[in-house]
Amino acid sequence: MDEQADKIKDAIKNSKSFALLLQNNPKEHEILAREALFISLKEKNLDVSIFPDNQKEFYENWGHIISARYHQTNRKTKITSILIPKNLYEAKEIHYDEDNDFLSLNISSDQIINKENVIFKEKLPSFDAVFLFGSNNIDEIKKYEDSFELPLKEKIFYLTNNKNITLSKKVSETIESINDSLSNKTVSNLMLASLLTEIGATESRKKEESLSFMHLFGRALARTRINNDLQSSWTFISREDLKKTDNIEAGSQVFYKILKKYKETTSSPSLSVLIWQGKEKIWSIITEEKPQKHLFSLAQKFGANMENGFFITGPFNNFSEAEIKIQQNIKDVVKIT
Repeated sequence: MDEQADKIKDAIKNSKSFALLLQNNPKEHEILAREALFISLKEKNLDVSIFPDNQKEFYENWGHIISARYHQTNRKTKITSILIPKNLYEAKEIHYDEDNDFLSLNISSDQIINKENVIFKEKLPSFDAVFLFGSNNIDEIKKYEDSFELPLKEKIFYLTNNKNITLSKKVSETIESINDSLSNKTVSNLMLASLLTEIGATESRKKEESLSFMHLFGRALARTRINNDLQSSWTFISREDLKKTDNIEAGSQVFYKILKKYKETTSSPSLSVLIWQGKEKIWSIITEEKPQKHLFSLAQKFGANMENGFFITGPFNNFSEAEIKIQQNIKDVVKIT
């Protein structure tokens, strides 16, 4: 880790309150990375606020990854201080009462306190550390000076990419210092989606990969599980997933691409099954890494034609039927009991 990474690690270790900021017009991978860091800090019961709030569109695109309990932030509210001059009044005792209508602050003193001598002062909340995603411009932080007290510059950290490291990688390293928070499935999925979206944004500029595919891949990640007994990974994609990611007309090559990218970015079993909901029926694509010990036998079992590295099987009436039939055929071919 470099010098800045060490400073960030120390700041997290020694701080109890944090503000996580986005630059103007943030990129999607920056929002995903911020959400991952937010959840990691919240999991440690630390005080975390985000500025600005996430837009509704973010949860529409990525809400399947984020647990509903993370959707609301408990942003620090402004503080009102009541100043009473000590040279005029000596407070003997202070306590408060409350009922359905009012909160009463009760001050015992030798004299009745005159309201003309009382000063009401608004105090902005403060944070031990502030993180800005996607920019190293101090003006991006100064625009929030009406929302919280700006910290000393050594308490401000800029999370940006450079030629040596992506922003997502930098945030991942930060999160790894927080109690191994990447073991949290929500956090790890968000960081993987952030990394792939960041890479995908670059690739899409080269017309190699579209953002809609990355959205679908993010959903596929959240709907993938490992079946250790069958030594295989299982991914389920609903019709709604295809609609919300503009992939309603997706064909076998898109689903094969999802399985390939999944294998490139994770440590997963050789055999992969993806089941998706078509317009009327359920279909499945099955692939296997080389040397493909079982793929050809499985294709024969289903009476399916092999394509370039995969085969399609179906239709099925529902996801359960597809899963049961495929599992049984895998057992028969792999001879798992």
